[in-house]
Amino acid sequence: MVTRRMNIPVRMTLMNSPPSTDPFEFKHIDLEHDKLVPIQELCQARLGKTMSAATIWRWTSQGNRGGRLEAVRVNGRWYSTTAAFAAFLMGQTKAHLTNRTERDSTAMEDQLSAAGLL
Repeated sequence: MVTRRMNIPVRMTLMNSPPSTDPFEFKHIDLEHDKLVPIQELCQARLGKTMSAATIWRWTSQGNRGGRLEAVRVNGRWYSTTAAFAAFLMGQTKAHLTNRTERDSTAMEDQLSAAGLL
């Protein structure tokens, strides 16, 4: 029986190094120490529902409004950590609130201008 070892690149960053522009550099996942949890289980535990495979693929590859979900693919399943999933959800919430605030302020300015107050 032949055993193959997975060579997973682990990138170490120095404290004084400039921020990386590499989209696959993990901020919230330490492959050597963190517990990896299937994303379906994270969704079920945090959101109370399962997500489709297409949604998980989009979150991990392209990202959504709040950024890309940091994840690794092992044996055909996507895994992440609770910290990475929480950061992804917080990014989505922040992006939604930022867009809503900009939208609301623009609408308010339009109403004030229409009323002749600006």
